[in-house]
Amino acid sequence: MNYDKFIRDREKDWKELENTLEKMKSGDADRLTRYELNRLGKLYRSATSHLAVARNYFPSSQASLYLNQLVAKAHASIYKSRPTAFKNIFNFFYYDVPNVF
Repeated sequence: MNYDKFIRDREKDWKELENTLEKMKSGDADRLTRYELNRLGKLYRSATSHLAVARNYFPSSQASLYLNQLVAKAHASIYKSRPTAFKNIFNFFYYDVPNVF
């Protein structure tokens, strides 16, 4: 596998993932469209796959390091839990529970 071709063929997706993560970080995560959310999942899964390939074929390369950091950042952004606010608890008991009954 050619290192330069590996990067050239995938770099656009990596940059798109980075840009989406920056958008999430700046507080715009709630404003992501359905397309962007679906795309985020696809880009994340692709990046994890690319990381596996990079670790196998180019273990000590800049691409492996970059992808490892990108995948870690994406994982933290996607799977982070939101803090439970008192307002959410109040809304649950005041609105959601009565609506069930």
